[in-house]
Amino acid sequence: MNITIIRAECSKYGQDGVLYINNNPVCDTCEHPKHKLPAGEYDLKLALNRKLRRSVPTLSNGSIITMGNGPFLLNNDIIVGKRVLRGVLLQTSEVFNKLIDRLDKAQNAGKTFTLTIK
Repeated sequence: MNITIIRAECSKYGQDGVLYINNNPVCDTCEHPKHKLPAGEYDLKLALNRKLRRSVPTLSNGSIITMGNGPFLLNNDIIVGKRVLRGVLLQTSEVFNKLIDRLDKAQNAGKTFTLTIK
């Protein structure tokens, strides 16, 4: 399954983007403006996160796609939700849970994931 994040605006509040699955827009993303991942391709899998006590999309470098209240996260993590302002996402838990359900079904069907950041 091809997952792509296309970055848009960058401000002091965050690096905004849109997450696509198989070329279809799914949700908005936000990353720390200075500690974001380099553009490129990453292996992605659902893995148990001890801190969150649940499976989350985990990149090959240990960064995760998660819910959150702002872009100021550790480890180059990416938050998902619905963008309302630069660097501000709402409904992060709801969007994250829908994303996890979709990825979990795909993983159970034997699909693998690749994340491309542009």
